[in-house]
Amino acid sequence: MKHLIATLLSLSAAGLYAAPAPQSADNLPPKITDPKVFLVADMGDCAVKEGTALFFGIDESEKPAGKFGRAIVNKDGKIAFEKRPDKEVRFFGYNGAMSGSFVKGNPEKTRENIKRRVAMIVAQGYNAVTIGFSGRLFKSDATDLEKQILDSYDFLIAELKKNGVYIQLRIGTWDMGQEGYTFERRDDPKFRCLMGEPVMLKIWKDFAVGQLTHLNPYTGTKLADDPIVLGVNFMGEMNSGYDRLMTNIPDLAPLGEKEWRKWLKKKYKTIDMLNEAWKQPELLSSFDEITNKHFYKRGAPTRDWYRFIAKKHEQFTNYCRGVIESVGYKGLVWEGDGSRRMSEIYPRAAASDLVPIDIYYCHPLGGWGSVGNKVKQESAVSLRGSYLLTTMSTKINDRPLVIMEHNYCHWNPFVHEGGLLMPAYGAFQGFSQFFIHAGAVIERSGPLGTFSAGASPVMRANEVLTYLLFKRGDVAPHKKRVDMVMPKSWFKEANVSPYAMSTTQASIGLMTGFATAHPDIKRPAALKDSIPKKADLLMAPSGFAEIFSQDWFSDVEVPKGGNFSIEDFAEVMRQKKILPPENISDPKNGVFQTDTGEITMRANETLLKVATPRTEAVSLLAGKGEKIGALEVVSTSENAAIALSSLDGNPISKSSRMLLIFSTEDRNTGETFSNDGVVLLNRGRSPVRLRAAKLELLADLDKSKKFALYPLHSNGERRDKIASVSAANGKAKISIDTATLKNGPTVFFELAEEK
Repeated sequence: MKHLIATLLSLSAAGLYAAPAPQSADNLPPKITDPKVFLVADMGDCAVKEGTALFFGIDESEKPAGKFGRAIVNKDGKIAFEKRPDKEVRFFGYNGAMSGSFVKGNPEKTRENIKRRVAMIVAQGYNAVTIGFSGRLFKSDATDLEKQILDSYDFLIAELKKNGVYIQLRIGTWDMGQEGYTFERRDDPKFRCLMGEPVMLKIWKDFAVGQLTHLNPYTGTKLADDPIVLGVNFMGEMNSGYDRLMTNIPDLAPLGEKEWRKWLKKKYKTIDMLNEAWKQPELLSSFDEITNKHFYKRGAPTRDWYRFIAKKHEQFTNYCRGVIESVGYKGLVWEGDGSRRMSEIYPRAAASDLVPIDIYYCHPLGGWGSVGNKVKQESAVSLRGSYLLTTMSTKINDRPLVIMEHNYCHWNPFVHEGGLLMPAYGAFQGFSQFFIHAGAVIERSGPLGTFSAGASPVMRANEVLTYLLFKRGDVAPHKKRVDMVMPKSWFKEANVSPYAMSTTQASIGLMTGFATAHPDIKRPAALKDSIPKKADLLMAPSGFAEIFSQDWFSDVEVPKGGNFSIEDFAEVMRQKKILPPENISDPKNGVFQTDTGEITMRANETLLKVATPRTEAVSLLAGKGEKIGALEVVSTSENAAIALSSLDGNPISKSSRMLLIFSTEDRNTGETFSNDGVVLLNRGRSPVRLRAAKLELLADLDKSKKFALYPLHSNGERRDKIASVSAANGKAKISIDTATLKNGPTVFFELAEEK
């Protein structure tokens, strides 16, 4: 029972998770959060108020969730609803909808908290969340506490439905009510399910059936029948970390070895044929000699291991499909969100209705953000959007790509880039969903954790930009598309199964549409109506990228091998008129521009800019300036993301009400690091601080109007006007010094016509 309570209560930490024992940080000189540079941010009340510039809401015509039928994959390979198949739907959400709402022994207070939480979710424009049950909630002998927990989830789902918010249902978790569960063995059920162990499959089946057939007393509907469910995930990050589990949990090794030997016997028939293929220094005399140490050997053994894992993953997915279909679930399923290895593209193509991805930039090394953990300090833009590229490389041309978890992690100093990089290119590539992890909706600000989306003013700015660029659709989709063709035989014969796609090849996606194509793989039935538009150019895979893994997380490192030249390919795209003549892409010098002309990356300058009619934005280094369109950044005193977005539907030059974002870097009070900023020495405490900075802008505004500039509190409310802005004599000039703001620095400003 203790672990059930802990599961719920831990969510209230909004992203501050337990972690392994801290690494030693002895003898590392400290880098101190200077209170003269980082001032206490204008945070506190974080519940966005209706009518403010930060209130986005959900239109009444979209309520309740499910009114247009189940989510489907339409003819264009996008998510739509049964009753509106021609209208693409995008989902913007987060993980942790129950966070802080549950009050033990007080159902009335819990429901009151949930109502307030759902109203806050809607206010921030989120139209979807992830729901994941855990523990013994569906057991016939559930305790009174467990029954109250289940009731709180039932009420949450009913409130979400009423307010137009959909759910992604994650069935399998670490804790599925199995006897003897401990956090230290959290990967145990994942690996045993992957290997097809009957006992754990039965536990998963009972847990799944319990969730889908439970009658919600507030909606009067079972989840199996409720169109509020966008899709079902069988096991969170099933394909992440399996290459270490037999070492991390040694008693699992015999199970993994047994299943691998069976697969190898079926493939090679005799041990002599295996020896010929593996070409190892020591010949094996029988399959029984194969152990977990062999999958760490470079070459054929490693490739076979990942091919084997891909096959087991496909088998698990098909088993789970049978279970949920037996209880009447007819909606979408998604599986395989934990890996970007090319070997995992096959089971997704064969068995998943969607392409799901969990992706983090600068996920802490050594844990989840505890003292002693490390976070790299490089800009993602300077690396040509590396984590974005590996995400784009998993896209399949006939189905939606959904981001189930993402974050640009604290304490990297370039977190402000995250509001442009992922959402802008995600909209351009036609992604269907972005879910931030985690804790994006909170009432009061607390200390920052590595993933604290709600407590961080910079992450809140990133989420607002994700809404504007992606959910609202300010960034236009690609005009052309290149497909990388991977037939079924390629997955069996290629020598790159342990690796991700080369980020060099994936950088095609910085210029035009990019996806993988699988012409001879049998597709799931949910894609029967999906007829992808013919690609403008086809290509073959070349090269690969190494993958680094740790607990339930993987990252992609430097590309290797292959003879692919992105410089030459850009010229081919020009010759094929995939890139228009005016496109300035110059990969050799780190310059990439989309075929729409709206997104430009100059990686060597650590600059990314987005120019659309309703939103213009740029991320750039201190001391630099940049002309975007109607907006020109004359200078910024610190590295920052700057954006101006129309809130009344008009282009910026005609708008009467706009949101201005000036986002730098945030830290906890007293937070300290090693001198290079990499190692966390002291997490610090509240209040959160924001790096103060100066900004000079010019803007082509409506010359018939006079504007006022207001700093905004974290709940969207205006603070005292800091300037009147006029564009009557040419361009309007805007000057901001966040160190002088009465209530402390903020990332949000409202530029509104003075009546």
